[in-house]
Amino acid sequence: MSRRARELLQEAEVVVGYRSYLRLLEGILHPWQERVESRMREEVDRARRAVALALSGRKVAVVSSGDPGIYGMAGLVLEVLLSTGRQDQVDFQVVPGITAASSAAALLGAPLMHDFAVISLSDLLTPWEVILKRIEAAARGDFVVVFYNPKSKKRVYQLQAAREVLLRYRKPETPVGVVTGAGRPGQQVVLTDLARLPQAEVNMQSVVMVGNSQSYVKDGYLITPRGYPLPGSGATGGTILVLAGTKEGRELAAVLAAAGHRVVASAATPYGGALLRETGLAVREGRLDAAGLQKLIEEEGVKGILDATHPFAGEITRLAREAARASGISYLRWERPPASLPADDPLIRRVRDWEEAAECLAALGKERVFLAVGIKPLPFFLNHPALRRCRFLVRVLPVPGSLRACIQLGLQPEQIVALQGPGTQKFNEALLEEYRAEILVTKESGETGGVGEKIAAARARKIPVIVVERPPDPGGEGERSTVSSREEVLRWADGIAATNENFVRFLQDQRGNGN
Repeated sequence: MSRRARELLQEAEVVVGYRSYLRLLEGILHPWQERVESRMREEVDRARRAVALALSGRKVAVVSSGDPGIYGMAGLVLEVLLSTGRQDQVDFQVVPGITAASSAAALLGAPLMHDFAVISLSDLLTPWEVILKRIEAAARGDFVVVFYNPKSKKRVYQLQAAREVLLRYRKPETPVGVVTGAGRPGQQVVLTDLARLPQAEVNMQSVVMVGNSQSYVKDGYLITPRGYPLPGSGATGGTILVLAGTKEGRELAAVLAAAGHRVVASAATPYGGALLRETGLAVREGRLDAAGLQKLIEEEGVKGILDATHPFAGEITRLAREAARASGISYLRWERPPASLPADDPLIRRVRDWEEAAECLAALGKERVFLAVGIKPLPFFLNHPALRRCRFLVRVLPVPGSLRACIQLGLQPEQIVALQGPGTQKFNEALLEEYRAEILVTKESGETGGVGEKIAAARARKIPVIVVERPPDPGGEGERSTVSSREEVLRWADGIAATNENFVRFLQDQRGNGN
């Protein structure tokens, strides 16, 4: 509470408010002050009584929690006063306070350092359909999202529904802070993520903060970078080369840059390059061979390679490891978390590789085969002698290279489904139904790749699914440096920067000593 708010409260003749809020003011209010209490859902009556008392000449304070102008009583009291037409008879003031978003953010660290949206999940005054549209807009715009009124005894589904919307645009490991009773006795501060949010204890006194694509947790603090370059970054800290062939790669590159590291992001295709440029990063576009990768390392002064390519991009992973070893620089592999697939489902066939997938297809004898495997394996399936009777329907990215490849393979337009994924289960169900698919072939590309929604759609349609497992790690023993959290990536990058800066200082000291 601000000093101004305390002074005005103590000067008031009458204090009006929700009874629980007035009880929190014991020790601040004087015994002689009149208290007018009311219950929840009596806000309009509370505002009318306050206005009537003020118009009678009494000095009235209306109490809200947090800031009265943010989901508080300020707007309602002002509307009631204006409706009387006697507003010139009253000195109306809104005294700002500390809203729950600010106090919760201070307890969590610095989660609101960039653009954020505050959304109440209470549908008592706002239709739930409108709230969902606002959540969707905030998620699509990559805002940090602050949820007020996330859950009550009667409203138990809204937070879960909001989480499902956010997961369409954000990774399961997106950091989340839950603060309950901020600034009150027994306050609770919990750090979790979108995947584990359902296990967190949440009630009406909680504020739930969901980070954006660049938010991260480090040493117990939830941070959303503003984008300032940090001391120690740049040439002396060395360059991090991010092989960013995935959504996670783009997000990790942006997180590293926001943390002050010099980043060069690499994309194999023009489409991937265009997506990376939206983040404002330095981008190297085009497929890399061993010589090209080595040249890039030397020209950019690369001190570490973060391999965030697709789980099935084994060749570039092998090249990156070999280049890092030959250059004496650090290598780190981002491991996309695997999808959680139903166990012992007779509709799901797991296979080791493309050849086993073809054998399984031939044995099942299905004709209309929906291939959701990307562009590279298509020649193998379309030219396989055991699959000549199959009618293939292929889903590829809507980019010129993919479409040209499909046409060169002899596919007809009605066999090509050019769409940007991933999609929801219902969306995938509609595709399978529209194309009368009898079997789905996909690859285990993780939850981010949408494999869970594809498999769920096939199960709902009661058609079999062949799931190609990830290829074995191309690295040898002792070379499998893999991580699956942003915090680990940041610690790795910070370690590279610190090591390189120490080496630079050593050289400077040597020069200073004449050595």
